[in-house]
Amino acid sequence: MTLEIQKEDIKKLGHTTFQENGLTSFLFNIDDETFWIQEIFLRNILKDISPDYKISSINDFADNEGNITDIIIHTNLPWEEYTKIDSKN
Repeated sequence: MTLEIQKEDIKKLGHTTFQENGLTSFLFNIDDETFWIQEIFLRNILKDISPDYKISSINDFADNEGNITDIIIHTNLPWEEYTKIDSKN
């Protein structure tokens, strides 16, 4: 059995996607038990778009009280490139 991923699948990852310094970052809930699976998908989708695109860092995100609420995955995928990808349902 082969798992097939498509670049459009990138639009289904995380609960928020945002631009930071012209690059694409993804926000995941800290309690999402599928985070590490989504990280694997993201890594492979980025390679599918271009071998040059990668995850550049993974960081915790804390609220104003210092409680870690989310995990951010930063990539070197240009935001402009991300916005060109059509979302498929």
